[in-house]
Amino acid sequence: MKFLLIMLSMTLNLFIKSAYAADHLNNTQWHVTQYTLNNSTVPVVGKYKTTVRFEQGRVTAFAGCNHISGEYQLQQSKIKVQHMLMTLAGCPTDLHEHDNKLYELLSHLQRYEINNNALTLYAANGQLILERVESTEH
Repeated sequence: MKFLLIMLSMTLNLFIKSAYAADHLNNTQWHVTQYTLNNSTVPVVGKYKTTVRFEQGRVTAFAGCNHISGEYQLQQSKIKVQHMLMTLAGCPTDLHEHDNKLYELLSHLQRYEINNNALTLYAANGQLILERVESTEH
């Protein structure tokens, strides 16, 4: 019985690893440098330092107030997100608006491009430009 449990555990572990092997975003962390929403481009600087993290099918984002999270799947250069959630903390108005825009973009992602240490996420209504962060520690 113990042997069977060990084999089952090893098989499940290999399955999980292979599922994310083709995921170029898995276990990466990025800072948003600018975004475009509804034809308006906004550089992200100072207090809006926004981090987006991808790990094992989950995407999370934080800009200093609300936490955003959901699930993602990749298929070639396409990205599909679903089950997006955002906390509703009491934030200063400008930060709350920034969080809402980030949530809006992340909720409608369609495709992505990675070029060296830059990631561009394209949504139906705009795009996010991100710079890779070497450490993926929280």
